Amino acid sequence: MSSIDTQERGICRLSSIPLRAESSDKSEMVSQLLFGEHYSVLEYRGDRKWIRVRLEFDGYTGWMDVTQHTQISEEYFLQINYADYKICTDLTSTLLYKKNPIQILIGSVLPISTHEL
Repeated sequence: MSSIDTQERGICRLSSIPLRAESSDKSEMVSQLLFGEHYSVLEYRGDRKWIRVRLEFDGYTGWMDVTQHTQISEEYFLQINYADYKICTDLTSTLLYKKNPIQILIGSVLPISTHEL
């Protein structure tokens, strides 16, 4: 187990990412991140295969596979905190992200102040 010296930040850029109770694929899924949700990285475990994150929206913590982590700068993290945003209200929707279509789910967050979408 290793904690991080500076606060690393991340954002969900997949349709959904499972959050697990423990740092294992066999561990129960306790929550999930939806597209656009942002979080702080609290620690790494298992040769940096797993990261424990705290969601910015509600402070919930859980473990996610590091391959699903998209790191963002502190500046962008704070921008998202104070930006106007839209929430997907359709069961599913499609948007272009980095010129590729991606399916998003109801509840996904769409910051409108960025140019990446």
